[in-house]
Amino acid sequence: MMPDRTITERSARYRRKLVAHRNWRRVEVFVPADRAGELREFARRLRIGSPAGESERINDRLKLLYHRLVARRIRHEPRLIERAKAIIASAPFARTDRAYVEEWRHLLDRPVATIADALTSRSSQSRRLRLSSPFPFVDELRIEDPLLRRRLWSVAKRPSARKTS
Repeated sequence: MMPDRTITERSARYRRKLVAHRNWRRVEVFVPADRAGELREFARRLRIGSPAGESERINDRLKLLYHRLVARRIRHEPRLIERAKAIIASAPFARTDRAYVEEWRHLLDRPVATIADALTSRSSQSRRLRLSSPFPFVDELRIEDPLLRRRLWSVAKRPSARKTS
């Protein structure tokens, strides 16, 4: 099987897998903007309570581990924040009216310590922001080393004594 080249292809494969697994369905609903976070959190709890939820927990842990590395790097190299701002200003981020784009713009204008804290927080808002992070698109922050990737996955898959979800 060929590896997926883009995040869109990986997402599509993941959705197909969920639809085949236990008859899952994608549901799109319109809700007031100020209540969208509540609905996302409810949907996340539904997914985590299912057998497929373990993979979501692993993905959440992996994103947290990656963003801990990013937080450490931006504390030493604040110029990487400017690179993330450039990513947010470019397509496809710039062409969307999604709320997370504005949240990232607002966050990236804050002091480095505040950004680093937000990246590594276990709050639901930080967890949600890590899903749309511009940092994986910053060349200097890409993880190309297969050994490091494997190590991160291994740590993310370990059962945690602390609840991460």
